[in-house]
Parts: sequence; structure tokens; C-alpha cells
Amino acid sequence: MCRFRIAIVMYATVFLGLGIAQTVSSDTADDLKIAWKKIDKNADSGVMHCLKALDLYTRDGASYDPDDALKELLLAANPDKAKFYRAAQKLGKMPELLATARSIESNGPTAVDKLFIEVGDSISAAYKSDPEGLDKYVNKEYFNNPARALYNLLNALLPAWDPAKAKDAAELMEKYRTCYALDRNRLFGLVSAHFQ
Repeated sequence: MCRFRIAIVMYATVFLGLGIAQTVSSDTADDLKIAWKKIDKNADSGVMHCLKALDLYTRDGASYDPDDALKELLLAANPDKAKFYRAAQKLGKMPELLATARSIESNGPTAVDKLFIEVGDSISAAYKSDPEGLDKYVNKEYFNNPARALYNLLNALLPAWDPAKAKDAAELMEKYRTCYALDRNRLFGLVSAHFQ
């Protein structure tokens, strides 16, 4: 009987933990959707803080600093949601939540195909004059660090603060991040196709 009670307590603890993790992920993802689209008149915009945080989360070696990444990200977050960001960080979910999105354009197979075509065209346009950069910073980087390769793709959309381009860039970033969430191999297949 004692073992049975211990088993029940253990299962309850596991399910409670899973429930908390799902709530944290959902609440954080909802706020990140807003943060990525915050556009101010200066570089202190949500989109720039999110981009910088993704940069910090995806670095290698000594320059990798998740604590600084979280601090950067909290500058874009709703202060009331900060506890969810910190909880997601403790669960190790923050980098993946930051790198992914689910935009409305991804509903249904036809919409998904259109989304990947649009993103593929955008990648071609962004790197039209820099195929070597596309190969080095995205194509080859993907095999070592997929999230870093995604950061490099996003950064090419808005490499420096430009309020005239920020809104369109933020919308494109959401589409890139949606493709990354749906099928990252397909996304980076659009890149590798340039070198076949």
C-alpha cells in the first residue's frame, strides 16, 4: 500500500511538472510574439532586443552567456510576464522559444508551401550580393548550430537599426521563425539549394 501511494505521488509530481512547463512555454511564447513585433522610433525596440538575445543565446564558447541573453530579452518583455521568462530559462526552453514562432500563414499544407516559397525568395534577395556570406554564415553554420544559422538569417533582414525597414523586417522574421519551427531542414534546404 505504501509503495502504491509513493507511485501515485511520483506520477502526480511528474504530471504537475509537465503542466507547469506547458503553461510557462505557452505564456512565454504569447509574450514573445508581441515582443518580436515591438517597433519604436529608436533602436531600443523589442525586435532589436529579441534579435540581440538570440545572438547571445546562440554563441559558442566563452562568449555564450544565457544570463546576459535573458537580461536583454527582458528589456522587450511585458514586465508582468518576466516570471515566465525566468521559469522558461530554468527549464532550458528559452532559446528554442525565442527562435520559433507560429504565424497564421502556416495553417494548412498549401499555406505552408506558400510560406516556404516566400521565405526562400526573401533569403535569395537578402543574400543576392553575398553568396559567400550565405554559404559561410548560414549553409555551413547550420550543421554545427542550427539556431545560430537562423540568427544569421534574421540578422541579414535588419543588420542595423532602420525604422523605415523595421516593421517589414519583423514580419519577415516571424515567417522565418515559423518555418524554423515547422521544418528546419526544409528551411535550410532552401539555403543549400543555392550551392548545388
